[in-house]
Amino acid sequence: MLLASAAVTALLGHPVDTVVILAVVLADAVIGYVQEGRAEEAMAAIRTLLSPVASVLRTIAVNTIVVMEVFHLFFVRNIYGTSLSFRAVAGTPAVWAAVVAVAIGQFAITYVPFLQGVFGTAGVSLVDGLAIVGVGIALFAILEVEKQIRLHLTGPVRSAAS
Repeated sequence: MLLASAAVTALLGHPVDTVVILAVVLADAVIGYVQEGRAEEAMAAIRTLLSPVASVLRTIAVNTIVVMEVFHLFFVRNIYGTSLSFRAVAGTPAVWAAVVAVAIGQFAITYVPFLQGVFGTAGVSLVDGLAIVGVGIALFAILEVEKQIRLHLTGPVRSAAS
């Protein structure tokens, strides 16, 4: 629009107005070019800062889900009684072998550089790791309290063979 205005003022014989309008267009173009370059640099810096944060958050989310599944496994193995007994915790060797295998796998994708690249994960701090386990413990406690309330209200369930 400004270029059209410059053309009209030139045709009308107003050279000073034409030069001023063209100077404004040129200044706008230079400022826009410089700002665009700065914006690209800022976006690159933001991407550099956010990528590791996103990887850590992704790792925390995946590890939290896995830990919750492990604690849920121990809860569901004894659905009609307490899960807080030696017998319930001891379980079977196959369950413990699976839990150990899952734990090794989670540590591998969290801390082995090659696997971090494959899965887009990053190492988590000790505090974050403890928080992840804490979420699993909290889930287990909530489920166990719910189960005990349910068992108290409905009474123990007897098998059909009894």
